[in-house]
Amino acid sequence: MASGERKPVVLMTGSSGLIGTRVAQALEERYQVVGLDVKPPDEEAPLDFIECDLTRDESVAHALE
Repeated sequence: MASGERKPVVLMTGSSGLIGTRVAQALEERYQVVGLDVKPPDEEAPLDFIECDLTRDESVAHALE
């Protein structure tokens, strides 16, 4: 990707778990990863985190603002 060029955005649910964190690490070089989960990642994850409970419409609406 050329310097100054914006990366495509990947919105990932379940980003704080083991698998989500590893997927974010695999994607970080080519994508801007935005993670949605009910709790923040335990370790340093290469993503922008948004707290969101996908079982609550209000939480999802707030996360997508």
